[in-house]
Amino acid sequence: MGKNLARNYFQNPHCKLKTICDLDEKKLRQMQAQFPGAAVTTRFDDLLEDPDLQGIVIATTRRRIIRCARPRCWPARCLCRKAFTLAVEEAEELTDSPRRETGS
Repeated sequence: MGKNLARNYFQNPHCKLKTICDLDEKKLRQMQAQFPGAAVTTRFDDLLEDPDLQGIVIATTRRRIIRCARPRCWPARCLCRKAFTLAVEEAEELTDSPRRETGS
């Protein structure tokens, strides 16, 4: 999660910043010190597997967003900070996947 987004959610009295996920362990240590009480992980799946999370904010490169926002994020628990696809075909794949999985 982006440092500024983490700060915004941490300071918002209506939100609880529960977990910060980043592949860079040095960044995670810094953010853990800055946002006491927030857990840290390098595994995105830890977020997806947490039934208590009401939302996941994805702040990463466009190329990584498409991998993170695959159908396993649906129904819409994920908020993508940037455009979540680079091509129309990728967007169609993401929007069609939940329908295929649920039969809708």
